[in-house]
Amino acid sequence: MRGCLIRTGCLYKPDAEIERIWVKEAEARWAAFERGEVETVPYESVMARYRDC
Repeated sequence: MRGCLIRTGCLYKPDAEIERIWVKEAEARWAAFERGEVETVPYESVMARYRDC
């Protein structure tokens, strides 16, 4: 039943304040990435680590 409600959008109520906060966070993370302040991990390494879990 829950999946049905989510798919129909009954449970999704956009919140402008939460969206604003996430946009600010995403921009800050991207800026940190561009400045080289974030350690990145190659996709292949992540997939290899969790492939057999």
